Amino acid sequence: LIEIAAIYRLTSWRLEGHEREQERKRQVGVLFAEDAPDQMEDLNMHEACNKIIHADEIVVEVRKVRKSPRQYFKEDVRLFGSRGKQEWMAGLWIPEFCDAAIQMPMLDLPF
Repeated sequence: LIEIAAIYRLTSWRLEGHEREQERKRQVGVLFAEDAPDQMEDLNMHEACNKIIHADEIVVEVRKVRKSPRQYFKEDVRLFGSRGKQEWMAGLWIPEFCDAAIQMPMLDLPF
């Protein structure tokens, strides 16, 4: 998760204006501030990657498969962190995050 976020974020800085605008429209989670827990903010891919990179804690929940010793990841991940004195919690939607990572525009890099 952290590796995908770092690669995506480093690459997304080079997106063209129209590509950046499309990126801002794609929601991959929600953000809650400690001082307003009833208000949530859309989390686009770039900001979600930023939250992943700067999170103090990442919580991945699993569920048990009935009649089996196997488990699977739930479809969302909780991220906790702070910016200055402001604490935040984000809910990252894994299917949407993976879809956005896979569909990221490829860049023509000089190397």
